[in-house]
Amino acid sequence: MTKEHIESKLTTIWDKFSNKFESGDLNKVLDRKFVYTLPEKSDILITGINPSFREGSVEAPISYKLSDAKHSYFTTLRKIAPIHNGHTSYLDLFHFKNTEQSILSKFYLEKDLGLGFLAEQLNLTQHIIEWIAPKVILVMNKGSWGFWGKESNCTWMGYEMEMLNESFKFGQLCQITGLRLNNDRVAPEIEQTSLKGTKVYFSRHLNRMSNEQLELIKEEIASIVI
Repeated sequence: MTKEHIESKLTTIWDKFSNKFESGDLNKVLDRKFVYTLPEKSDILITGINPSFREGSVEAPISYKLSDAKHSYFTTLRKIAPIHNGHTSYLDLFHFKNTEQSILSKFYLEKDLGLGFLAEQLNLTQHIIEWIAPKVILVMNKGSWGFWGKESNCTWMGYEMEMLNESFKFGQLCQITGLRLNNDRVAPEIEQTSLKGTKVYFSRHLNRMSNEQLELIKEEIASIVI
């Protein structure tokens, strides 16, 4: 999965949807362009939902490596997840820059246009995830649970899941068993998944956690990835 391929796909998506929304806020989001993590083959994949944005911040590169990430969010991840061993990668599901994730509801309100913008990004993301083919996925944002297909009323990427452990304090552990047969998957061209048997840890929350809570979630994650 090359840098050139990803940038070409994202450029095509942005060209298609830029300045097409009724909402000025959404058009402004697209004006910020995109950013993505350079994909790396790994046993462990950590996922978020979308890159943050701070008004007046210095223009950042459109791509970065997990090892170079310096945002406070990644500082927290480094406290709880094994991201120093060279076998861990990171990926946001979407590539637009916005700090408040409530912006998703504005995309939903624009119906086919907004959903199409999200679905085309998620199609690319799913292909990247399938290429990475991790053994463990850490979904570190509850707002992104539905995009995996975990919830019966949301297809999106459409992974079939079986529950392995829902008694964790900070998350739930599932295992991917295949792909749902729903015809509304964002990547119906993916007929067989490389993730069959992959464990997926769905974190309930990560923000505003004490050091003691961070230690507890670190223990939960360690019990999965060892």
